[in-house]
Amino acid sequence: MAQPQPYEPLAKAPKEIRTAATLAQVCNAAARITSIATSTIIIATLPEWFPGLLTLQPLSIALVVLTIGSFGLAKRAVHIREQVGEQ
Repeated sequence: MAQPQPYEPLAKAPKEIRTAATLAQVCNAAARITSIATSTIIIATLPEWFPGLLTLQPLSIALVVLTIGSFGLAKRAVHIREQVGEQ
């Protein structure tokens, strides 16, 4: 049975791994901020933008797409950070 690798601090990791971890963390934070902000705007203006969504107005559709994309990006960034952590 293989022995688990001892914990190594990220500061001792190769530069590529440190860069990937930092980029994933920044992307995760930016995506979460964007999704929280757009979700707040959607909830605050729900009576106004819902009819706009039904009539396919660009701002309403853009807010929904931006929110869904931000959640997806945040999920992907967490996955990347987990992979970096395993290395």
